[in-house]
Amino acid sequence: MSTKPVQVKPGLEPYVPALSRREVAHLLRRASFGADPETVNTYAGQTAAAVVDDLLTFATDSNANPLPAEPSWANQPQPDRSVEPSEVVRAYNQNNVLWLAELSTQMLELFRSGGLRERMTLFWHNHFVTELEVYELGVYAYRYLRIIRNNALGDFKAFVKEMGLTPAMLIYLNGNTNEKNSPNENYARELLELFTMGPVDSYGNENYSQTDVEEVARALTGWFVNRDTIAAELFNKEFDEGQKVIMGRTGDFDYEGVNDVLFNERPFQIAEFICAQLYREFVYDEPDLEIVRELATIFRESNFQIAPVLRTLLGSSHFFETQFIGAKIKSPADLIAGALLETGLVPSEDILTFMADLSKGLDQEMLDPPDVSGWPGHRAWISTNSLPARWSFADFLLYNGRNNQSIDLTSIAALLPDADDAQAAFKLPLSIAEHFLAVPLD
Repeated sequence: MSTKPVQVKPGLEPYVPALSRREVAHLLRRASFGADPETVNTYAGQTAAAVVDDLLTFATDSNANPLPAEPSWANQPQPDRSVEPSEVVRAYNQNNVLWLAELSTQMLELFRSGGLRERMTLFWHNHFVTELEVYELGVYAYRYLRIIRNNALGDFKAFVKEMGLTPAMLIYLNGNTNEKNSPNENYARELLELFTMGPVDSYGNENYSQTDVEEVARALTGWFVNRDTIAAELFNKEFDEGQKVIMGRTGDFDYEGVNDVLFNERPFQIAEFICAQLYREFVYDEPDLEIVRELATIFRESNFQIAPVLRTLLGSSHFFETQFIGAKIKSPADLIAGALLETGLVPSEDILTFMADLSKGLDQEMLDPPDVSGWPGHRAWISTNSLPARWSFADFLLYNGRNNQSIDLTSIAALLPDADDAQAAFKLPLSIAEHFLAVPLD
C-alpha cells in the first residue's frame, strides 16, 4: 500500500509556541533516536528554534560530541594471499570479523548518545549505500563511516566528491574496475539516479540520458583502491583523457569536473531530490511537494549546506503538525536505540551485541543494506513475522533483560509526575504510557 502526502495548512514558518512535552518528544524522536524523560523535562516550555539550535550545536560540537576514536586496526591492510603465509591471512580474516562486529555495536551505542549527527549517519548510510557483503573489510567500513560522520551536516557537494572515492564505494559499485577501454557504468548510474538527482524532476522531466551515464563513466575512469595505503589512487594510464559531453557541457572532464558539472547544470533537481529524502526521514514517508521546493531553495541558496535545511524544517510549524506526530514506522535500529534512550538503559557490550543481532534478525543489519536502493523503510518494516518480534523485544527488556540488565521503570517514573500535583501517584500509569507512546492515548 503506497502512502499519500498529508494535506496540512502549516508551512515552513517558525513554530513559535512554547513546546509541550509531547512536542519535545516528537522532535527528539525524529532528530535523534528517542526522548529520554530528563531531556524532555529540560526542553519542555522552550521554543522550537532554541531546541533545534541546541540539537544542531551538539551534533557539530567535537568536544561535547566527539567522533569515535580511530581503532587500533584502522590502518592494517589486507595481506596479499599470493605472498603472505596462509596463517597470516587466516588471522587477518578472523580479526576482520571482530572488527566488523565492533563497528556494528559501536553504531548502536552512538545512536543512543550521538543525537542528530548519528541520526544523519544512519540516514546517509541508507542514501550513499554500500554493502559490506561486497567490500568485506572492516578497514573500508571504518573509512566509509568516518566520511559520513564528518559530512553529515555539512557541505553536500563536498560530501558527494569524497564519498565516490572511499574504498567501500569504489569496490561496491565497480569504480575500481572502470577503465578507459572498458568503462563501467555502475557508479555513474547510481551517482545520478540515487545519490544526487534521481531519474526525473518534480515536473516529470528526465534529469539525464543514457549518454550522460556513459560520458560520466568515462570521466570517472582510472581510479582504484591501493591495498597498502587503504585509499583511492588515480592510475593515469587508465583515465580517459578524451572530450566528454555531459548534460550539454563539453570538456575533458575528470572526477572533479563531473561533480562540478552536476551541481552547475542540475542544481534545482539535486536540491529537490535531496530535500525530498530529508522530508521522508524527518516528517513523513510521502513528501509534500511545495514544502520540498521551499526547502530546496534554502539548500541552493546556502550553497548546498545541509544544516540550514534541517534548521528550517525541524523548527517549522509544518514539522509540529499533529498529524505527523507518531506517523512514522521506526526501523529496527531506530526501535532498538530508542528503547535504550527512553528507558535509560546503559547497555553493556553483551547487550549491545545482542541488539545488533536483533536488528539483523529484523532485516536491518548495520553496514549491509539489501541493495543499492537501501532499506525501503516505513511500512516495509512491518510484517506478520517482524511485528511479533518487535513486541517480544519490548517484553525481553521489561521482564528478562540480559545479565540482569532489564529496565528499571522506577527511575523513569521518578522523572515523570509533577511533584506539586497531589494526584501524581494516580496519574503515574498514564504518564508512563504517554512517555513511551508517540500517538495520543485516546
